[in-house]
Amino acid sequence: KGGILASLGSLKAFIPASHVSLKRANNLKEFIGKNLTVMVIQLEKESKNIVLSRKFLLLEEREKRKEKTLSVLEEGKMVTGRVNSITKFGVFVDLGEIDGLIHPENLSWGWVKDPHSVVSLGDKVEVKVLKIDKEKRKISLGLKQTKPDPWTQVQKKYQIGEQVVGKVTHLTNFGAFVEIEEGLEGLIHVSDLSWDKRIGHPKEVLGKEEKIEVKILDINAEKKKIALGLKQIKPNPWEKLLQEYKVGDFISGKVQQITDFGVFINLA
Repeated sequence: KGGILASLGSLKAFIPASHVSLKRANNLKEFIGKNLTVMVIQLEKESKNIVLSRKFLLLEEREKRKEKTLSVLEEGKMVTGRVNSITKFGVFVDLGEIDGLIHPENLSWGWVKDPHSVVSLGDKVEVKVLKIDKEKRKISLGLKQTKPDPWTQVQKKYQIGEQVVGKVTHLTNFGAFVEIEEGLEGLIHVSDLSWDKRIGHPKEVLGKEEKIEVKILDINAEKKKIALGLKQIKPNPWEKLLQEYKVGDFISGKVQQITDFGVFINLA
């Protein structure tokens, strides 16, 4: 139960269960009759006690493979690996006995709330080596860097005043973020949601993942910001009001709200 008895020629030796493989083996019987390459970790001639380790040898071989992988990696180089762990602070990619980390901000040119929305466990991915710290054995990787930065072409593809269709990605107290293409998000400020309604929170008029038509109000490629408007899709009712009425006219409307300081009347 505690390990394996092995023969070294005419000598008997013992391999503890914890030293049979890198991970503790649940079924030691599968090693019976097999020839194993091991390392002597304890030798007592008087008592003829010999203890062996296959684990230490495997660890040594793994370290050599790590060193080999590190020696061929270069910053700026494209490499292929497999996703073996996904956490809130990033995605770990197996590059061959050594892991590299993709930080959340390097997963996509757009906003990423959860890394699971971009990659899945076991995915084979092509990534760019951003930074190598050989002393600490840390490798920083980028997934978004394998694709062109959409912000470099934003002013060529889109014009201020243009109407586009986008998808609402997330809502905040100050506005709604809308993705107009992969990696390009703009903000509809809460004041640009409606001409005539007081919007306390964007969720009052929009839902996450909802597809909407918006108008581009401003583009700042340097700061990677796009200002969008929802209310600007429709004519400004105030301009129409100024055209149809003048001071002194008698008009009718519907009482919308009564407050201590006055009465709001809807004229539309």
